[in-house]
Amino acid sequence: QTVLVKKEILQEVGYFNETLPIGEDYDLWLRISQKYPFIYFNKVTVNYRMTDNGLSGNGESRQFLYSKWYGRILEQYLPQCSKKNVVRLKGRILECYKFSIWGYLKINNLKEVRELCIRSLHIKKLQPKVVVYLLMSFSPQKVWRQIQSVRSR
Repeated sequence: QTVLVKKEILQEVGYFNETLPIGEDYDLWLRISQKYPFIYFNKVTVNYRMTDNGLSGNGESRQFLYSKWYGRILEQYLPQCSKKNVVRLKGRILECYKFSIWGYLKINNLKEVRELCIRSLHIKKLQPKVVVYLLMSFSPQKVWRQIQSVRSR
């Protein structure tokens, strides 16, 4: 993706949020889009490649990480979101978190599962699957592996 932005716009909305581990550009585009329209130019202007041994990790874990952080970035915009769009924004955040929860369950990163389940339940209270995932994340690894082996048959 290539973006052209006037310097004055960046000075107005702020630059990259360097406290974010990933998604700094996504956050910046969201801030710009709140004040200015975007124009889509349907032409490839840049090519780049990503490898499994790059800084962003392998393809599978990269997807979970990106989805988690996109959800967290979107969460920052809930307070200023219009009532008309809150439900849609919450739905998008929950999609990001649920995708990451399932991915982290598959690779046994239960700490991330717990964090994302709790964040999801703060956004929408009654989510039976998320509650089950949260409870499962506290079960011993041996039990969780047995559940995974039965589920994959």
